[in-house]
Amino acid sequence: MPRRLPVLAAVGLSQQRLVVCAAGKPLIDVTWDSGMPRELELGLPDEGLRIAWDAERFGGPGSGRVELLLKLPQATAIAAAIEQRRRPLEPRRRLRDQT
Repeated sequence: MPRRLPVLAAVGLSQQRLVVCAAGKPLIDVTWDSGMPRELELGLPDEGLRIAWDAERFGGPGSGRVELLLKLPQATAIAAAIEQRRRPLEPRRRLRDQT
């Protein structure tokens, strides 16, 4: 049976990385171009934003599936920002390559 523990959590999004911390410890800290964010499972239950992942793949303690339910007023906007950033992008072209 899964454990449910209330913890204080935070999500950080920047141009370069995604960070999810809970209980003062980083659970996820990955760059967008590493491909790791595409392995996250996102959901939008009524309660907020659900992020699930394999603990071993993300270097966390222990093994198995980890699921974090964040009760956020802006859950839809945060999920959309994560989805947008984790899509693979084509390599940038330099101006001199286009001439």
